[in-house]
Amino acid sequence: MNHESSADENDYIQSDRDDYSEEEYCDDGEAAGGASDPDSSEDGMPLSHFSRHIDSEKRQTGVQVSDSQVSTVAEGNVSQYRRKYYYGKKRCMKWSAEGLSRTTRAPAHNIVTPITTIDFSPDSPPSQLFSLLITDNIKTQIIENTNQKLELVRQKYKRQGKPELKDLDSVELDAFIGLLIFSAAFKSNNEDIIALFATDGTGRDIFKGVMSKDRFAMILVSLRFDDASTRDERKQSDVAAPISSIFYEFVANGQKYYKIGENTTIDEMLVSFRGRCRWKKYMPNKPCKYGLEIKCLTDSTTDYLYNAYLYTGKNSDGNGLTDEQKKLLVPTQCVLRLAKPIMGTNRNITADNYFSSIEVCRELKRIV
Repeated sequence: MNHESSADENDYIQSDRDDYSEEEYCDDGEAAGGASDPDSSEDGMPLSHFSRHIDSEKRQTGVQVSDSQVSTVAEGNVSQYRRKYYYGKKRCMKWSAEGLSRTTRAPAHNIVTPITTIDFSPDSPPSQLFSLLITDNIKTQIIENTNQKLELVRQKYKRQGKPELKDLDSVELDAFIGLLIFSAAFKSNNEDIIALFATDGTGRDIFKGVMSKDRFAMILVSLRFDDASTRDERKQSDVAAPISSIFYEFVANGQKYYKIGENTTIDEMLVSFRGRCRWKKYMPNKPCKYGLEIKCLTDSTTDYLYNAYLYTGKNSDGNGLTDEQKKLLVPTQCVLRLAKPIMGTNRNITADNYFSSIEVCRELKRIV
C-alpha cells in the first residue's frame, strides 16, 4: 500500500480507546428510580423485592407471617433469590441469571435469514473465482495509474528501454499479485526482497521463476491505485483517497458471492506501516505498534472478511450513518456501520468489551 502524502512520517493518530461504563447508558429517570431503594443485597438486589415476594405468598396461602419473620426470611434467602436476577451499577438494567429455556420454540428473531448472493459454479477454476474479487475494473485502474507512475520514473533514466521500466499489463499484474499471496503463505511479509530472490539456495524458486528481482521491486514502488492528477481534490473530502476507491470495491465484491454464516465477529486490525500517512495510528498494545487501522466484520467460522472500513481519524467511524446515529458513542457507530450488510438477517455478532454496550444492544434491537 504505497501512496504519496505531504504528512510527516512521524505523524500518527494516538489510540484513544475509552472505557464506557453502564452509567452512560442510563437516563435520568432510570438512575433516579434505582436510587430509591438503598437497602440491597451484596450483589445490588433490593431486599424490598423479597418482602414483596413474601407478601404475595401470604395472600396466596393465607398463612400469617409477622414483619420480623418477613425480615428474617428476606435476609436469609438473599443467596437463593439473588441467583435469579442481577442489577447494574445504577440499577437501570436488570439481568437474568438463568438462560432461556431450550425446550420452547425458537423465537422469530433467532431464525437466521439467508442472504441473497450471486451464484457461480463450484467447479469453476481458481482463476475465475479470483477474478470475482479482483475484477477487470480493479485491475484496469491499477494498470493505468501504475503506468502513469512508471512513465514519470522512466524520465529519470538515460536508458528508458530497460526491462524493469516497461509498462505493466494484466498478465504481469496477476503474476505480481500471485507472488504477494505466496509471500503471505511463506510468512515472508517482512523478508527482504534480496532474500526472496536469492540464487544461493536460500531464496524462493517461484519468485525468480516468475520475474526478476529488479522488475518486482520496480512494480512494488510504482504501484498506484488512483489518478494522481485528481488526488488533491479528492483528499479534501477523503484523506484515504489514494486507496479508498479500490479498497471499498474489493470489499463489496466479497459480499456479492459469499453466504456468510450465522455467527460473525467485529474487531479491528492494525496493518503494519511506518511510511508517510496522515492517518497512521499508534497502538502500543499491538505487536507492530504503528500501522493503518481497519475495522472488520468477519465470518466467525471461516475468518472471511465480509465488511470493513478504513479508520482515517476522528469522526470517520460515522461515515454513511444518519445524523442521529452519528451522535452515538464511537464503538456503537462502528458496529452499526459494519453490520449494515447483515441487518435484519438475525445473525449473531461477537465483539470485545470496547464494542459491547447497552447502547449498541438497544440500537441493534431497535433497527431490527
